[in-house]
Amino acid sequence: MSMSKQRRFFLYKQVSHRLFYAVLLVGAVAALLVAWYLQNVRDLAPCPLCIMQRFGFWALAIFALIGLLKGSLGRVGNALAVLAGASGVSVAAYHNWILAQPKVECGIDPVQNFVNDLPTADLWPDMFMATGMCGAKLPLILGISIPQWALLGLAGLTLGFAWRLLRR
Repeated sequence: MSMSKQRRFFLYKQVSHRLFYAVLLVGAVAALLVAWYLQNVRDLAPCPLCIMQRFGFWALAIFALIGLLKGSLGRVGNALAVLAGASGVSVAAYHNWILAQPKVECGIDPVQNFVNDLPTADLWPDMFMATGMCGAKLPLILGISIPQWALLGLAGLTLGFAWRLLRR
């Protein structure tokens, strides 16, 4: 392969990687914007598990931004993103499990105290201050609860990073 063709191939490959990370970044930021909208415009108070899921979206957004800026995260970066996403998915799955159990509730507990004692709650309370109850019945959006949407979003973004990791 000639040198010019080889350069074009690598340039195309880098652009496609950047586009992939840009899509992941848009997905994570969109989820965070929806969470902010639901909290500040629709007055839905986030619970501690909601805040922990937001940390998952933030972590995935940061990894996607780094991948976008660098052109690729590499194996370690994608593996760390998958780990962060899997943590968010596990919190979202637990939140959905709590909602499926009518006798299980969580309210002001050590988790809420821990989340609200983090520096992020002081720096940006609109995004990171837990004020709601985990078992609260929330309105459905297109027939799906908000924690279910969060689970789908975190799982989809995490699978994107996993796919990127396995494609190398």
